[in-house]
Amino acid sequence: MKNTRRWVAGWITAAALAAGVAGPAQAQTCGDGTPELGQDLCVSTPWLTMPTFTPVLTVLAADVNGDGHADVIAVTAEFSYLRLGTGSGLGAATRRRHAGSTLSDVAVGDFDGDGRPDLALADQGQGTVLVRYNLGGAGFSPGTPFPAGPAPRRVLAARMDGDARDDLVVLDAAAGTASVLLSTGAGFAAPAAYAVGDARDIALGDSDGDATPDLYYLTGQGVAALLNLRRNPGLGALLLEEVSPFPLFSALYGALEPRAIVAGDLDGDALADAVVSTTWSQLVPGTSNGNGFFFQHAYGHTWAWTENRLRTVDYDGNGTLDVAAPHVFGPQYSVAWGDGTGTFGDPTGLIAYGVELLDGLVTVPLNDVAFADLDGDGDLDVVLGTGAGVVVQRGDP
Repeated sequence: MKNTRRWVAGWITAAALAAGVAGPAQAQTCGDGTPELGQDLCVSTPWLTMPTFTPVLTVLAADVNGDGHADVIAVTAEFSYLRLGTGSGLGAATRRRHAGSTLSDVAVGDFDGDGRPDLALADQGQGTVLVRYNLGGAGFSPGTPFPAGPAPRRVLAARMDGDARDDLVVLDAAAGTASVLLSTGAGFAAPAAYAVGDARDIALGDSDGDATPDLYYLTGQGVAALLNLRRNPGLGALLLEEVSPFPLFSALYGALEPRAIVAGDLDGDALADAVVSTTWSQLVPGTSNGNGFFFQHAYGHTWAWTENRLRTVDYDGNGTLDVAAPHVFGPQYSVAWGDGTGTFGDPTGLIAYGVELLDGLVTVPLNDVAFADLDGDGDLDVVLGTGAGVVVQRGDP
């Protein structure tokens, strides 16, 4: 991806951070050579690519038909959607209704070992994960249900036991458990449930460099908050909790409540670190020491009040991970610029994030955000799950 974000000027005042609003006008030069004031991200006008008429809960970009082009997957409470990428944009769209379901999340993985990506839908209404197996091309099975707790909220796909198939890790926040479902090729073994307390979200990452994904989650709030780790020794069975104090307290706002969590290598040491979003738009990073402990770093500010999801992406193409946060209360999202040390900042050292304000055609809430080069120009495009459909913005206009 081309790195075209070139800062001309910009700063954020303490008052702006306290109010949770954007700072003074900023200028940057985008692909068209024109400095843009008051808008941090170089993206095009948004357009609605898949109307759903009800809120999109999760959106992903992945190549599901094996043609080398990213496709767009989305779910609402009752439907799953797929729109194929063509390399120069988006092509045909399909949808499937899952009657009686209350879907909440989607993951992509090869669950039967045939080399084709399948879809896993968390179904809170039925207490299952509904797996749609890839039949080739753009064809998927209607869905096979597998038990996953009374009300699964989040589903993640990863190779938990080291074989050639992806497995599932499912959060049931109501039950206070995260369950591991190991693929057998023909289906999944019975879920193994692990207590995660009052965690609202989970993430997977290799915390200790053994090439197996471990489970991350936050419990508690305020000064009593804890970042919890359950390590995976390689067979898919998780170990006992390892706990790092992770106080969430702001001098401006007081005790903070954790919301979403994401894992990724923020400091370039090949170990997965964690970033937690909280109330009052704070991002709290913690870097892994490789031995089960996380060091908390200075808070960042996203402006976007993120309830549901964080995503990692190298949006500016500088080789370090950034963290994207969709806004649930207004038509905007932000990208916190990773500085390569485990915290956030930009080349000026002053602005920790960029924010994109969307026009009135975009319906809130923005529940999720994904990134892919959909038009083949070498720049990441932005895919948003909004209150009425999937919206795309072309990168570097």
